[in-house]
Amino acid sequence: TLWSIEPQETIQRAVAVLGSSLFGVYLAMRVKPIEAMRLLGKAATLSAAVSIVLIFYFPSVGLMSEGEYVNVWSGAHIHKNGLGQMTALGAMVCLITMMGDGVKRNALLAIGLGLNLFLLAGSRSLTAQLVFIAGVIMLFTIGRFLRFAVRHSIALAFLVTPIAVYAILILTVDDALALLASVGKDPTMSSRLPLWQMLGDFMEGHWLLGQGYEAFWTEENYAVRMIQKQLHFRPHYSHNGFFEIWLAFGLLGIVGMTSLIGAFFSRTFSRLYRDERNPLYLLCLVYGAILLLQNVAEATILARNHMSWTLFVLLYIYLAQPLPQRTTGQVFAFVRPPAVRSLPPPPRPERLPVE
Repeated sequence: TLWSIEPQETIQRAVAVLGSSLFGVYLAMRVKPIEAMRLLGKAATLSAAVSIVLIFYFPSVGLMSEGEYVNVWSGAHIHKNGLGQMTALGAMVCLITMMGDGVKRNALLAIGLGLNLFLLAGSRSLTAQLVFIAGVIMLFTIGRFLRFAVRHSIALAFLVTPIAVYAILILTVDDALALLASVGKDPTMSSRLPLWQMLGDFMEGHWLLGQGYEAFWTEENYAVRMIQKQLHFRPHYSHNGFFEIWLAFGLLGIVGMTSLIGAFFSRTFSRLYRDERNPLYLLCLVYGAILLLQNVAEATILARNHMSWTLFVLLYIYLAQPLPQRTTGQVFAFVRPPAVRSLPPPPRPERLPVE
């Protein structure tokens, strides 16, 4: 709040994001990893069921009523993108938990997987759908063959590098625009590109420390009124997680958040290399990828009252815990076994004097 342009707004919203973070800390302290994953899957199933009820029985609440997406599913969320984000995440949690537990043991999560996939398809949130597909691909490729990839990294690098260089040299801007058009996106990504360009101009005087947590998007801010005048609508956030961090905390915030996410991935790959079948580490891998991909077009990093950020805190603390003695080949063997107290050695017999 010391450098915020709206200190009161920053204080109120900082308290909310602090509560969202502390909830993740509380879960990590009170709930074991396997129990947390099952709990998240059940919560995702319940959330999907509520959205289904709202969409089909209370359409005035479960369907969008304004803008270009009239009658598009939003469920228990304000916008279709919110429904897409949470159902993609919920479907992934249910899928990975069932991979560790088995379908018969967690039949409820199988229902939750189906409901979340049904809502994900109906949300028409293309970003969330592509993110989920990318997460599934990572789950059954990187998550399963990480050791093989590391051991043959040189050969894979020689194979992948020419393909990547060829794609960069051959593909043009027109090709990228055609690709966006083929998946139903306009060239401006729903006005995101001009919005990001204008945000860069307004950050010239606040590039180091930012303008305060969520203080930029207040109605009193002159920059927001200028953006609304040029775009002909009033955005409520930047539609990019790293832009949002830059607006709030400047370059120092970008460096800090990048370091935090880098540590998350470093620990994930290290643990996954030791135990490729551990569902907790698979969830960390896929969730980290989902977090990065979602924040290209949305903003969930350090988001207040948002389960995505709470889950990041929860998984980060689990990864920070020391490894148990035996994890390889064991499913959900992340919980350290209780310590066994050793018995004191028996007393040595006294030596009799020699006559």
